[in-house]
Amino acid sequence: TCQATCNPGYEFPDGSRQATSTCHDRDGRWSPKKDFDSCRRK
Repeated sequence: TCQATCNPGYEFPDGSRQATSTCHDRDGRWSPKKDFDSCRRK
């Protein structure tokens, strides 16, 4: 599992400050996606 957190005053495009992605052992795929979106100013 990989977690990303935007700095105070920034957020992901969906309005959250945290995002999590999980790599599945069986097929090696990341869910919900491989890369995190960039944080942007509120």
